[in-house]
Amino acid sequence: MQELPHDRAQLIAAASARRAALTEAGVYAGAVSCSPFLFGKSASAAHFELAATLACVALVLRSMSGAVSAVRAEQAMLADNRDVLQRRLDTNLVQRAELAKQFGLPVLQKRLYLAEDVTMYLEYGSGLPLKKLPKYRAMLRSGALPADTFLLLAAQAGDAPMVQQLLDAGADPQHQDPQGKTALELMPMHAVRRVLTAVTREV
Repeated sequence: MQELPHDRAQLIAAASARRAALTEAGVYAGAVSCSPFLFGKSASAAHFELAATLACVALVLRSMSGAVSAVRAEQAMLADNRDVLQRRLDTNLVQRAELAKQFGLPVLQKRLYLAEDVTMYLEYGSGLPLKKLPKYRAMLRSGALPADTFLLLAAQAGDAPMVQQLLDAGADPQHQDPQGKTALELMPMHAVRRVLTAVTREV
């Protein structure tokens, strides 16, 4: 079985770098917006204000470039892990379906997803902050169908392909997390929001 390209420590480091870069960009942007209030109205103050503002703008542009790079680096790592996780999941789903057939059991795609699938995605493919992980672990322990929990997780992670796969398998778009939110309400990406909206209207 292919190893995951990036371990948990690397993902945490990438997320920390992204947050730090975005915070830095926000600080410099705030300095630019506040600069008109920091100087007097004299000619010399106006010249100094212009010089300081231009310097801050340059810092904003540089920090924004760093933030974009940090976001892209983190997303690339998650994409690498998701590719491997997807191949593992596809293999496992086929094997579970074949096993069910051997025992004469009905093959229900939704029930082929197991808690271990959700856990691996949660830890290595979701990209969610650490504080959000316990919610999904608790949902898996609660007895909810893993596919339904997986749908909420993929929606919050903004993973359009996984959302679509789970919906096609029969995951419930009306399933709610402990705070009463559905996948549609957790979705941060417009593309996946459109997918969920269309399905929700059909239910």
